[in-house]
Amino acid sequence: MKREYITEYYDYMEYEDEFKKIINSDKPINIKVGNLAYYMVSKFPKLPYFWGGGHNLTKNELKGLDRKWGILEPIKDFGNNNYKVGDYYPRSFDCSGFVTWCLVNTNYNLDSYIDKPDIDYSLCSKDFLKLGKVSKISDEDIINNIKMGDLAYMEGHIGIVCDVLYDKEIIKVAHVSYTGGGSNLTTISLITGRVIEDSDCKERIGNTYFTDIILVNY
Repeated sequence: MKREYITEYYDYMEYEDEFKKIINSDKPINIKVGNLAYYMVSKFPKLPYFWGGGHNLTKNELKGLDRKWGILEPIKDFGNNNYKVGDYYPRSFDCSGFVTWCLVNTNYNLDSYIDKPDIDYSLCSKDFLKLGKVSKISDEDIINNIKMGDLAYMEGHIGIVCDVLYDKEIIKVAHVSYTGGGSNLTTISLITGRVIEDSDCKERIGNTYFTDIILVNY
């Protein structure tokens, strides 16, 4: 069953206990990152895609669930081909904003990778390449070394590995994408690199999507 998009009537308190259970668990950070990402794309109301969402915020502003997610807000300070100042769009994440949010909320230290960590956490997808070794998604070594919390990457897009099925040689990637209308869960073969299943974008199935894996230094 398709999840409903967050609306202005979204009650973040309904999800607070589960959110806190994940981030306050005694599991390693990479497991918490994977579990949080999975929860947000499978159990939480569907987050819409919002280019630039989750950027230009301080670490404290990124912490926790945001009661404003889904509420239409005017664009004030940036514009590109899709958005104009004065337009109204839902407050939410883009791909790198979502990954940043998951890392920040599980206390992964991003400060050394950010030019001015006291001002904002404006990471774009390619910035995450600095977090660890990068390998092609279908490299033989990946099957033995990939773990929850590693990042799936392609030029211009980033997601979080939230499950690794070693026996089936597949991974599940949580991400927020424009083509999937927001938060997605995508299953990928580690042998072929092709998409096997996708929660919100059937057009991806059978095609190559993410191209690389970043083995994050947790």
